[in-house]
Amino acid sequence: MPQVKVVGTVRASGPRIWDVIGDFNAMPKWHPAIAGSTLENKDGATLRRLSLQGGGGILERLEEKNDGERYYTYTIVESPLPIADYRSTIQVRPAADAASSTVEWIGTFRVTDGPEADAEQVIRGIYTAGIDNLKRMLGG
Repeated sequence: MPQVKVVGTVRASGPRIWDVIGDFNAMPKWHPAIAGSTLENKDGATLRRLSLQGGGGILERLEEKNDGERYYTYTIVESPLPIADYRSTIQVRPAADAASSTVEWIGTFRVTDGPEADAEQVIRGIYTAGIDNLKRMLGG
């Protein structure tokens, strides 16, 4: 299965970054591709329905969340992307510079249509856009 990992350094403390991204429903506040998000509960699972800029949507399920270690893991339930078995974790970690933190976003998936490199490029672009926007918002 392909794996995409993007790591960026943000000039802000881990708690400050986690305050922005740690809420599973907060993506529209920090990711430029997300127009809206609504939470749903189904069979004991927490789902978020993301509305994309320009139309379309993605349904994701929260699999695990740890506020102490500042990460959450989620899977895609429904998506227009040509992928399946998608699982991703976003985490905030301390950086070498005490005034900064790193944001690591990593995902694995199976490609259902088209070249693997194209799917990897799309996922990498999503992760990079989010982390770059955090840098703009909080300090790059």
